Amino acid sequence: MNVENLKEVLSTKYFGREILYFDEIDSTNTFAKQLAENGKPEGTLVIAEFQTNGRGRMDRKWVSAKGKNLMVTIILRPSFSYEYISVLPMLFALSMCETLRSYNIHATTKWPNDILLNGKKICGMLLESSFAGNNVNFILAGIGLNIHQEYFPDELKDTASSLFLETQQQFDRWKFLTSFLLQSEEHYVNFSHITAGKIIEQWKSFSSMFGKEILLAQNGNTLLGKAIDISSRGELIVEIDSQLTYFSSADVTILRH
Repeated sequence: MNVENLKEVLSTKYFGREILYFDEIDSTNTFAKQLAENGKPEGTLVIAEFQTNGRGRMDRKWVSAKGKNLMVTIILRPSFSYEYISVLPMLFALSMCETLRSYNIHATTKWPNDILLNGKKICGMLLESSFAGNNVNFILAGIGLNIHQEYFPDELKDTASSLFLETQQQFDRWKFLTSFLLQSEEHYVNFSHITAGKIIEQWKSFSSMFGKEILLAQNGNTLLGKAIDISSRGELIVEIDSQLTYFSSADVTILRH
C-alpha cells in the first residue's frame, strides 16, 4: 500500500490525516497506545499487513493472514462525557455495516462489537480506553475485518469467515477502508448524548439477535437467556428466568440465527 496515495483519496477531516503503516507489527492497538501516550493527535491511524500478537476481546488472539485483510487502529480523543463511551463500539459497528451495505453486503451486528455475515464473524473490534479520573485521555478503536482470508484454524472455521468466502468477490481493501473511515467519522464528529440514542437504534436495525436464545459467558460463568434490547448506555438487556438482567460486558453466542 502507498500511504501517500491513501491520504490523497481520503476525504475525511480527522481520521487518517496521519497514517503509520507497517508490513508487520506486534499489535496495532499496542503501538497506537504508545503513540497516544506520547501525544499523537486524534484520528491518527496505525495500519498493519500482519500482526504477530494481534488481540481481540477477552484476551483472544486475532488470527489474520498477511496482506489479506484490514487491521487498523484509530486514536480517539473524545470530548463527550465518559458515560457515553460504551456506545462507541456500536458507532463503529454501525459504520462497518453501513459501508458493507454500500457493497450490497447485508451483514448483521452482534453485541457488543462483532459483525456477522451468514451467521459467521467477519469483523471484530477492540476498544481500549485510558482515563484520568472521569476524564478520557484517549481511546483506541482497533478494527479487524476479514476480507480475502481463505483459511481459518479448525477451532474457528465453523464460526469465522471473510467477505471473499461468503461472496466469492474480490475487494479493493484500501477503497473499502476510505469508505469506512468517512462513514465512521461522520457519526463520530456528530456524536452527542442526543445522537447516542440514534446510534443504538440504528445499530439495532442491523442486528438479528433480539428475541433469540443466547449464551453469555462472564467471569467464568455461563448463562442462558433471551436477548431483549439494548439500554440507553449500550448495555445488553437479557431475559433470564423471566427477569431482565443488564450486561455491560460479556461474551455472547447466538444459539440460532
